[in-house]
Amino acid sequence: MSESQLWDRVRKGLVEASDLKIDIHRVENMVGAGMPDVNFCYKGVEGWVELKHADKPPARDSTPVYHSGGLRPDQIVWIHKRARAGGRVFVLARCGESIFLVPGRFAKEFNDLTYPELIDYSSWWTAKKRGVDWAGLLEVLCGDFVEVEV
Repeated sequence: MSESQLWDRVRKGLVEASDLKIDIHRVENMVGAGMPDVNFCYKGVEGWVELKHADKPPARDSTPVYHSGGLRPDQIVWIHKRARAGGRVFVLARCGESIFLVPGRFAKEFNDLTYPELIDYSSWWTAKKRGVDWAGLLEVLCGDFVEVEV
């Protein structure tokens, strides 16, 4: 599954979970260096999501999942600045069949997270290929939000 396929799957799941009431767009911005891939707004709550994917978990639990294919330095800076300003920003990362939602406050650590650490750092995650709790993801994206100081 590519990042584009992940986007299609997530968009479809969130649109259905919101009864077509979410406004969600993939942002292709050549001007705003580091700006995340997705902007959403649902029930007056707006946020940003950076998408990352890996075809499978590393062979060893001690190996970082996204080390070479993770967040670029400009993405880390953008996410960190937005999170520091109180913005709602996440990294939605697929690894194999699992999907993880990592709060933006962990952008600096993201590239070095192992598979077990992805589970620990995530606000929401699923290992299901089908029957994903998209309503649960929507609730975490748009629900009560307290981001710690970064």
